[in-house]
Amino acid sequence: MKVIEDYGRAIENSDEYLFKHVFAPQVCVEIPAGTIFDQPANAAAYQLSQVARTAPGIKLYLGG
Repeated sequence: MKVIEDYGRAIENSDEYLFKHVFAPQVCVEIPAGTIFDQPANAAAYQLSQVARTAPGIKLYLGG
């Protein structure tokens, strides 16, 4: 699926534009400490692109 491929590239390349492209208008983010918050897609895209940029070697993993 193109959306999953785009999401994978967004993670691996820290690409804020691709995150915005694949996200729904509202995104729910769960922080490892257990906090969950909803925010607009553009804010989530920026934050996750920054996380991907600062975490060397981050890769897409779709477990199931």
